[in-house]
Amino acid sequence: MSADEDILRPKPNKINPENNPYPAKFINLVDGSKMVVRQITREETKKVIPLFYDIVKINNDFYDLVGARILGELLAYVQYRVQDEYVLLGQVHETGEVLGLVNGYLSFNNPKIGISYHTMTFKRGLRVGAHLFVAKMEHHLDYLQNDEVKIVAESHIGFRRWMEELRLEENFEFEHPIGGVPSYVLTRKNWESYVKPERCFGTENRPVPEEYLKTVTENILLPKDVTYQITGISKEEFLKGL
Repeated sequence: MSADEDILRPKPNKINPENNPYPAKFINLVDGSKMVVRQITREETKKVIPLFYDIVKINNDFYDLVGARILGELLAYVQYRVQDEYVLLGQVHETGEVLGLVNGYLSFNNPKIGISYHTMTFKRGLRVGAHLFVAKMEHHLDYLQNDEVKIVAESHIGFRRWMEELRLEENFEFEHPIGGVPSYVLTRKNWESYVKPERCFGTENRPVPEEYLKTVTENILLPKDVTYQITGISKEEFLKGL
Protein backbone atom coordinates (compact mmCIF):
# COMPACT_ATOMS: atom_id res chain seq x y z
CA MET A 1 0.00 0.00 0.00
CA SER A 2 1.37 3.40 -1.01
CA ALA A 3 1.76 6.26 1.49
CA ASP A 4 -1.08 8.16 -0.22
CA GLU A 5 -3.36 5.14 -0.09
CA ASP A 6 -2.63 4.67 3.59
CA ILE A 7 -3.87 8.22 4.20
CA LEU A 8 -6.91 7.97 1.90
CA ARG A 9 -8.17 4.62 3.17
CA PRO A 10 -10.35 5.05 6.29
CA LYS A 11 -9.13 3.37 9.47
CA PRO A 12 -11.78 0.98 10.84
CA ASN A 13 -13.46 1.54 14.15
CA LYS A 14 -12.76 -1.00 16.90
CA ILE A 15 -16.13 -2.61 16.22
CA ASN A 16 -16.73 -2.74 12.48
CA PRO A 17 -18.46 -4.87 9.82
CA GLU A 18 -15.20 -6.66 9.00
CA ASN A 19 -14.68 -8.14 12.45
CA ASN A 20 -18.39 -8.20 13.37
CA PRO A 21 -20.04 -9.52 10.20
CA TYR A 22 -23.79 -9.95 9.99
CA PRO A 23 -24.75 -13.55 10.87
CA ALA A 24 -26.67 -14.93 7.91
CA LYS A 25 -30.31 -15.95 8.31
CA PHE A 26 -33.17 -16.86 6.02
CA ILE A 27 -36.67 -15.40 5.83
CA ASN A 28 -39.77 -17.16 4.51
CA LEU A 29 -41.33 -15.03 1.78
CA VAL A 30 -45.01 -14.86 0.83
CA ASP A 31 -44.48 -16.85 -2.38
CA GLY A 32 -43.12 -19.81 -0.39
CA SER A 33 -39.45 -19.23 -1.20
CA LYS A 34 -36.72 -18.63 1.34
CA MET A 35 -34.53 -15.54 1.15
CA VAL A 36 -31.04 -15.89 2.58
CA VAL A 37 -29.80 -12.57 3.99
CA ARG A 38 -26.03 -12.33 4.29
CA GLN A 39 -23.15 -9.88 4.28
CA ILE A 40 -21.10 -9.98 1.09
CA THR A 41 -17.43 -9.32 0.49
CA ARG A 42 -15.88 -6.72 -1.77
CA GLU A 43 -15.17 -9.35 -4.40
CA GLU A 44 -18.80 -10.46 -4.33
CA THR A 45 -19.94 -6.85 -4.50
CA LYS A 46 -18.08 -6.49 -7.80
CA LYS A 47 -20.41 -9.14 -9.23
CA VAL A 48 -23.50 -7.15 -8.22
CA ILE A 49 -22.37 -3.75 -9.52
CA PRO A 50 -23.23 -4.39 -13.22
CA LEU A 51 -26.90 -4.76 -12.26
CA PHE A 52 -27.02 -1.03 -11.54
CA TYR A 53 -26.01 -0.07 -15.07
CA ASP A 54 -29.59 -0.91 -16.06
CA ILE A 55 -31.26 0.32 -12.87
CA VAL A 56 -30.02 3.89 -13.32
CA LYS A 57 -32.16 4.05 -16.50
CA ILE A 58 -35.41 3.16 -14.70
CA ASN A 59 -37.15 6.47 -14.00
CA ASN A 60 -39.92 4.89 -11.92
CA ASP A 61 -40.28 5.27 -8.15
CA PHE A 62 -36.85 6.95 -7.92
CA TYR A 63 -35.04 3.78 -8.99
CA ASP A 64 -32.75 5.86 -11.23
CA LEU A 65 -31.77 8.26 -8.43
CA VAL A 66 -31.35 5.62 -5.75
CA GLY A 67 -29.65 3.26 -8.19
CA ALA A 68 -27.08 5.90 -9.13
CA ARG A 69 -26.34 6.58 -5.49
CA ILE A 70 -26.00 2.90 -4.62
CA LEU A 71 -23.70 2.40 -7.60
CA GLY A 72 -21.38 5.08 -6.23
CA GLU A 73 -21.60 3.62 -2.72
CA LEU A 74 -20.72 0.12 -3.91
CA LEU A 75 -17.77 1.42 -5.91
CA ALA A 76 -16.60 3.34 -2.84
CA TYR A 77 -16.93 0.18 -0.73
CA VAL A 78 -14.94 -1.92 -3.18
CA GLN A 79 -12.22 0.75 -3.32
CA TYR A 80 -12.08 1.43 0.45
CA ARG A 81 -13.48 4.95 0.34
CA VAL A 82 -16.18 4.75 3.02
CA GLN A 83 -15.78 4.35 6.76
CA ASP A 84 -16.79 0.84 7.85
CA GLU A 85 -19.29 0.18 5.06
CA TYR A 86 -21.10 -3.13 4.62
CA VAL A 87 -23.46 -4.63 2.05
CA LEU A 88 -26.21 -7.17 2.81
CA LEU A 89 -27.70 -9.21 -0.02
CA GLY A 90 -30.99 -11.11 -0.20
CA GLN A 91 -30.91 -14.26 -2.37
CA VAL A 92 -33.24 -17.18 -3.10
CA HIS A 93 -31.90 -20.20 -1.19
CA GLU A 94 -32.38 -22.68 -4.06
CA THR A 95 -30.90 -20.68 -6.94
CA GLY A 96 -28.89 -17.73 -5.59
CA GLU A 97 -31.16 -15.29 -7.44
CA VAL A 98 -30.54 -11.78 -6.12
CA LEU A 99 -33.74 -10.24 -4.75
CA GLY A 100 -32.51 -7.08 -3.05
CA LEU A 101 -29.69 -5.21 -1.39
CA VAL A 102 -29.12 -2.89 1.56
CA ASN A 103 -26.04 -1.01 2.74
CA GLY A 104 -24.82 1.36 5.42
CA TYR A 105 -21.78 2.31 7.46
CA LEU A 106 -20.59 3.55 10.85
CA SER A 107 -20.01 7.16 11.80
CA PHE A 108 -16.36 8.21 11.85
CA ASN A 109 -16.88 10.76 14.62
CA ASN A 110 -19.11 8.55 16.77
CA PRO A 111 -19.02 4.79 16.10
CA LYS A 112 -22.12 4.39 18.28
CA ILE A 113 -24.10 6.01 15.46
CA GLY A 114 -25.03 3.92 12.43
CA ILE A 115 -25.71 5.55 9.08
CA SER A 116 -28.25 3.90 6.78
CA TYR A 117 -27.43 4.28 3.11
CA HIS A 118 -30.00 2.60 0.85
CA THR A 119 -32.44 -0.25 0.36
CA MET A 120 -33.34 -1.60 -3.06
CA THR A 121 -35.66 -4.39 -4.17
CA PHE A 122 -35.13 -6.12 -7.52
CA LYS A 123 -38.24 -8.31 -7.30
CA ARG A 124 -41.32 -6.49 -6.09
CA GLY A 125 -44.41 -7.76 -4.29
CA LEU A 126 -42.66 -10.00 -1.75
CA ARG A 127 -41.79 -7.33 0.88
CA VAL A 128 -38.14 -8.00 0.16
CA GLY A 129 -37.21 -4.38 0.86
CA ALA A 130 -39.07 -4.31 4.17
CA HIS A 131 -37.32 -7.48 5.35
CA LEU A 132 -33.88 -6.32 4.24
CA PHE A 133 -34.26 -2.87 5.77
CA VAL A 134 -35.07 -4.37 9.17
CA ALA A 135 -32.16 -6.82 8.78
CA LYS A 136 -29.94 -3.79 8.27
CA MET A 137 -31.27 -2.26 11.49
CA GLU A 138 -30.64 -5.58 13.24
CA HIS A 139 -27.03 -5.46 12.05
CA HIS A 140 -26.51 -1.96 13.40
CA LEU A 141 -28.22 -2.33 16.76
CA ASP A 142 -27.57 -5.96 17.67
CA TYR A 143 -24.21 -6.75 16.08
CA LEU A 144 -22.38 -3.46 15.43
CA GLN A 145 -23.53 -2.21 18.85
CA ASN A 146 -24.86 1.13 17.64
CA ASP A 147 -27.16 3.13 19.91
CA GLU A 148 -29.17 4.55 17.01
CA VAL A 149 -29.34 4.62 13.21
CA LYS A 150 -29.77 7.77 11.10
CA ILE A 151 -32.11 7.26 8.14
CA VAL A 152 -33.50 9.19 5.17
CA ALA A 153 -35.83 8.22 2.34
CA GLU A 154 -35.80 9.53 -1.23
CA SER A 155 -38.89 7.69 -2.45
CA HIS A 156 -42.49 7.89 -1.29
CA ILE A 157 -42.57 4.11 -0.83
CA GLY A 158 -39.46 4.27 1.33
CA PHE A 159 -40.97 7.01 3.47
CA ARG A 160 -44.12 4.97 4.09
CA ARG A 161 -42.21 1.74 4.74
CA TRP A 162 -39.56 3.14 7.08
CA MET A 163 -40.65 6.42 8.65
CA GLU A 164 -44.35 5.65 9.05
CA GLU A 165 -44.56 1.87 9.47
CA LEU A 166 -41.55 1.66 11.80
CA ARG A 167 -42.54 4.78 13.76
CA LEU A 168 -39.19 6.50 13.30
CA GLU A 169 -38.53 9.74 15.13
CA GLU A 170 -37.79 13.04 13.40
CA ASN A 171 -34.14 14.09 13.60
CA PHE A 172 -34.21 17.08 11.28
CA GLU A 173 -31.24 18.82 12.90
CA PHE A 174 -28.95 15.98 11.78
CA GLU A 175 -27.39 16.52 8.36
CA HIS A 176 -27.47 13.06 6.82
CA PRO A 177 -24.61 12.34 4.37
CA ILE A 178 -27.13 11.62 1.60
CA GLY A 179 -28.31 15.18 2.08
CA GLY A 180 -31.26 17.21 0.93
CA VAL A 181 -34.09 15.39 2.71
CA PRO A 182 -35.14 15.37 6.38
CA SER A 183 -33.38 12.86 8.59
CA TYR A 184 -35.06 10.38 10.93
CA VAL A 185 -33.65 8.08 13.59
CA LEU A 186 -34.29 4.56 14.83
CA THR A 187 -33.45 4.57 18.53
CA ARG A 188 -32.54 1.54 20.60
CA LYS A 189 -35.74 2.02 22.59
CA ASN A 190 -37.89 1.82 19.44
CA TRP A 191 -35.85 -1.12 18.15
CA GLU A 192 -36.22 -3.18 21.32
CA SER A 193 -39.83 -2.27 22.11
CA TYR A 194 -41.40 -2.40 18.64
CA VAL A 195 -39.31 -2.97 15.52
CA LYS A 196 -37.37 -6.03 16.66
CA PRO A 197 -40.28 -7.96 18.25
CA GLU A 198 -42.85 -6.97 15.61
CA ARG A 199 -40.94 -6.49 12.34
CA CYS A 200 -37.70 -8.50 12.49
CA PHE A 201 -38.22 -11.93 10.90
CA GLY A 202 -35.94 -14.92 10.45
CA THR A 203 -33.98 -14.65 13.68
CA GLU A 204 -34.98 -18.21 14.49
CA ASN A 205 -33.49 -19.35 11.15
CA ARG A 206 -29.88 -19.24 12.27
CA PRO A 207 -27.55 -20.80 11.49
CA VAL A 208 -28.44 -21.05 7.81
CA PRO A 209 -28.12 -24.63 6.50
CA GLU A 210 -24.80 -25.21 4.80
CA GLU A 211 -26.45 -26.24 1.52
CA TYR A 212 -28.26 -22.88 1.37
CA LEU A 213 -25.04 -20.94 2.01
CA LYS A 214 -23.16 -22.99 -0.57
CA THR A 215 -25.80 -22.24 -3.20
CA VAL A 216 -25.96 -18.48 -2.60
CA THR A 217 -22.21 -17.98 -2.32
CA GLU A 218 -21.46 -19.97 -5.46
CA ASN A 219 -24.33 -18.45 -7.46
CA ILE A 220 -24.84 -14.70 -7.29
CA LEU A 221 -27.53 -14.88 -9.95
CA LEU A 222 -28.48 -11.44 -11.28
CA PRO A 223 -31.97 -10.95 -12.79
CA LYS A 224 -31.97 -11.50 -16.56
CA ASP A 225 -34.17 -8.44 -17.04
CA VAL A 226 -34.26 -6.32 -13.89
CA THR A 227 -36.21 -3.64 -15.77
CA TYR A 228 -39.07 -6.09 -16.30
CA GLN A 229 -38.96 -7.29 -12.70
CA ILE A 230 -39.26 -3.72 -11.42
CA THR A 231 -41.62 -2.15 -13.98
CA GLY A 232 -43.42 -5.08 -15.65
CA ILE A 233 -42.08 -3.89 -19.01
CA SER A 234 -39.10 -5.46 -20.79
CA LYS A 235 -35.87 -3.48 -20.91
CA GLU A 236 -36.14 -3.08 -24.68
CA GLU A 237 -39.71 -1.76 -24.53
CA PHE A 238 -39.04 0.44 -21.52
CA LEU A 239 -36.08 2.17 -23.13
CA LYS A 240 -38.15 2.94 -26.24
CA GLY A 241 -40.40 5.08 -24.08
CA LEU A 242 -37.63 7.22 -22.63
